[in-house]
Formats: sequence, structure tokens, C-alpha cells
Amino acid sequence: MLQSTWEGQPELPLTTVFGILANRGVGWGSSDKELVDALVEMGSEHPGLLTPDAATTAVVTSENPGATVTFNEGQVVVRPRGGQGPRGHAHGKGQGHRKGRRLEETMPSVWEFESARPVGPGWPLVVTDRDHFDHRLGVAKLITVFEPEAVPAGLERLDIGDAQWLVLFQDGTRGLLGRTVRLWTMDRRSVNRNVVAWEKIVECVAGSDMVVAPRGGGPDMNLGEVERVIHLNP
Repeated sequence: MLQSTWEGQPELPLTTVFGILANRGVGWGSSDKELVDALVEMGSEHPGLLTPDAATTAVVTSENPGATVTFNEGQVVVRPRGGQGPRGHAHGKGQGHRKGRRLEETMPSVWEFESARPVGPGWPLVVTDRDHFDHRLGVAKLITVFEPEAVPAGLERLDIGDAQWLVLFQDGTRGLLGRTVRLWTMDRRSVNRNVVAWEKIVECVAGSDMVVAPRGGGPDMNLGEVERVIHLNP
């Protein structure tokens, strides 16, 4: 059981694994059942082997090339890391926007998948789309399984932690909601990117406008009508 749990996070020293168990209340006086239950819980959060399907909600961190890949109810969202992909420029006016510098982040891609090969740390991540094309998305480093959640109304920036959502707008704009809101808008020959610094998410649900309270004060900002929201990582 310990080995199978460790296979989900092979880069962790064994002493760190024991430290995680201790933080979950497992110590020298714990019963075998308590130890096994804690190991099962750790293994379910970071499995050593996963075959993604339409019911899977998980994020896979991969390398060579580096990417963060989220599976969520039959959809795949791919976010390249390390500045790969087309470049965008920050632009736009108004309170809460950052502008005037070159930005390297790539617009996330999203598509429906047909199937995926079994994957675990050290295994190649290969996903087949609905057109039966295989996407090779690097070598998996860590898998995190989570329960998807909607964006909480009234969410404040200090409470978001590491959670992120992809927001797809009716006009084709894509937004990445995290500690900031990063927006990508397609032009004919380029991708324009805005960064909105927010203090509170007033509303962000499909079928309504996304409204945020900007950091530093001022009137609420309407970012456009939301088509879909996808939880990317907890």
C-alpha cells in the first residue's frame, strides 16, 4: 500500500511521505486501519496510475514539453508552461488593467476528447480527440484528482488560493481566473491579452455577465457574457 501511494508522488522523499501522514493524524500509536485509510486517501488524490474518461476530473502536470493538462467531464484544457506558443500583447484601458509590456503566456486550448491512454508519473500523456487525432502532451510528473466546483459568488482574492477556472465568453474571449483574471482576445493576426487585477468576484456563471470588483477600488467591471466555466485545479 505504501509503495502504490508513493508511486503517485515518486519525487517525494520517504520522510516527507511520513510527514504528510503525521499531518493527517497518523503516528506510532495509530492502528493499521488508520494507516491504510490515510494511504488510500493520499493515493486517491495523487494516483500512480489513471485512465482518464468522461467522468474524470483531474489535472496532470507534464514535462518535455511542460504543460498543465486538466480533464473535466469529457473536456481537456491544455496550458503550456515556459512561454511556449504564440505571443500576445497586453492592451486595454480602464481600472484594474495592466498594460504596456510584452507578455509570454499562451492562451489555453480546450477541446473534447475521445479517450486517453493510462498515465502515471513518468508515463507519456497521450490523449485522443473526437477526430481520432493523438495529442502527445509530454511526460506526466504529477496527477491530482479533485472535485470540480463552480466559482463561488462573492469570492475574494485572498481566499482563492491556487484554484483556477477557465472562463469561455460568448464573444470568443478566453479568461483564466486565478489571483488575477487573464483575458485572451483573438484578432485576425494576433492574440491580445489583458490582465485584470480583482478584489472580489461578484458573479461568474454561464449565461450571465462576469462581474468583478477591481483591486484598489472603483466601480465593478463587466468582462462580458459567460458561455462556460471549467474548473482547472483546486
